[in-house]
Amino acid sequence: MNGEIISADSMQVYKGLDIITNKVTDEERQICPHHVIDYVDPLSRYTVLDFRNKAIPIIEDILSKNKLPIIVGGTNYYIESLLWKILIDTEIGRSDELLSEKEANEHGLKRKRHHEDVVADIELKVQKVEKDENKSENVANRINRKRQDSEDDDDDSETDLHVDDKMIVDHVKQEEVRTFLSGITFDKFSGTELCDKLKDVDPVMSERFHPNDKRKIYRSLQVFAQYGVRHSDLLDRQRAALGSSVLGGPLRYKDTCIFWLQCDQEVLDERLDKRVDAMIKQGLLDELKDFHEDYNRQRLHDGQDSTELYTHGIFQSIGFKEFHDYLVMSVEERESESGRKLLDESIAALKLATRRYGRKQNRWVRNRFLKRPGSDVPAVYGLDCTDVSQWNTNVYQPAMQTLQALCQGESSPIAPMPHEERPNVNIHVTHICDVCDGRIIVGTQQWTAHLRSRGHQKKLKKQKQLQNLMEQSQKSEKNEEKT
Repeated sequence: MNGEIISADSMQVYKGLDIITNKVTDEERQICPHHVIDYVDPLSRYTVLDFRNKAIPIIEDILSKNKLPIIVGGTNYYIESLLWKILIDTEIGRSDELLSEKEANEHGLKRKRHHEDVVADIELKVQKVEKDENKSENVANRINRKRQDSEDDDDDSETDLHVDDKMIVDHVKQEEVRTFLSGITFDKFSGTELCDKLKDVDPVMSERFHPNDKRKIYRSLQVFAQYGVRHSDLLDRQRAALGSSVLGGPLRYKDTCIFWLQCDQEVLDERLDKRVDAMIKQGLLDELKDFHEDYNRQRLHDGQDSTELYTHGIFQSIGFKEFHDYLVMSVEERESESGRKLLDESIAALKLATRRYGRKQNRWVRNRFLKRPGSDVPAVYGLDCTDVSQWNTNVYQPAMQTLQALCQGESSPIAPMPHEERPNVNIHVTHICDVCDGRIIVGTQQWTAHLRSRGHQKKLKKQKQLQNLMEQSQKSEKNEEKT
C-alpha cells in the first residue's frame, strides 16, 4: 500500500527498554519506515500533546508524498489525539523538560527555558502523587490502587481551537492564577487545595475532577493561566463545532478507517503469557537490571517514594514496577531461595498486568470508537486473529481489499462493525461513599463499579454485621428493662 507507520505507543517513544516495550526490530524497520519510536530521553516528561505535535507534521509529510499513513498502537488516547481535534495547545510542559534538575545535571542534559511563561517551572514539581494508605501491599498493587479513581476517564477531551476575540479574557484572574502557580510547591499542595483554587476560577471544571486527580486539576489551572479563559468554556466552544461530540472536537482526517484485531479472550491470554516467556528468553531481566542501575537506583537513593518511581515516563511501562522488589535486591539476595521466589512472583505479576491491559485496550476501542457519540466517527472493521494460521485469510486479505476499495472511492467488501449505543450516564456527577470513609467517586459508571467492588462489599458486610450486633444489643437491653 506504499505506506509508512506512525507508532502510537506512549512507551515506545522512549529510548531503552526495547524488550519490555516490544519495539520493532531494526530488520522490521527496514521493511517499512517507522516514526515516533525510540527518540525521547527516559528522564523527559512526554505528553500526548508532544506526541500530537510530533506526529501530525509526519502524517502531513507522508500524505504530501501520496503515501498512506498507518497509525499503529498501543496507546489509544494517542490515536484519538490524531484522529480528532481534542487538545489545547499550551506553552507549558515541554517534552524536553526533565523530571528533576538534579537528574538533568547528573546526565549532562540541558533544559530549555521559556522565560515568557511564568508557569514553566511548575512542571518540574509535578512529581509526587498521593501516598497509598496500605503500606503492606507491594509496589505494583499500590500503584494500581492509585490509578483506580481516575482510570477509564471519558471526559478529558480538549480542543485544538485557540482563543479568539469573541471570548472574554479575564486578565486579572489570569495573572492571579499565574502568580499562584509560579509560587507553589506542587508536591506540598493537596488535591483539595488545588481543586479549591480551580473552583474559584472555573467551578464547572472543578466539579469534574476527583481531588486525587492533581494533574488534571493542575492542567485546568494551566489552561486558564495561559489563556485567561475558563477551561470549561473552551470545551463548550469546541463541542459546539460542526462534527464535535461530548468527547471532543471534529474528525481531523475524514478518509480514515480503523482495523481492530480481535481475538478469543482465552486464546489471547495464553498468547500474552507466552509473549512474556519469550521476553524473558530474549534478555528481559538483564535489560531491567541495566536500566535500573542507569536510571532508577539514584532516584531511590535520593529518597523518592517507590510508588512515585513508576508514575512518570517510561518508568510506568508495564513490566518495570512489577519487578521493583526484585531489582532492589542485592546480587546475593536474588540468588537466594526467597529471591528466586520473588522473581517467579514478578513474572506472574507481569503476565497478569499484561492480560489486564489487553482487556482495557479492548474496552477502550469499544467505548471510544464503537460507542462514540455523533456521526463524525471512522468506520471500524473487525479482523479475527484468533487462529494465526489463518492470518492471510482472516486478516491480511480483508484488510487489503478494504483499503484498496476505500482508496478508490468504492464500498468496502466487508461491512464495518455496527455502532453501539452509549449509556446515558452522567460522567461528571460526584458521589461520596459513607461506607468507605467518605471516599469520593466521580462519574456514574465509576460509582456503579465502586459499589460492585470487593473492597466496598467487604466494608458494607462489616457495617451490616456491626449494625446487627447493635440492634441485638438494644433488644437485649429492652428485654432486661421489662424484666
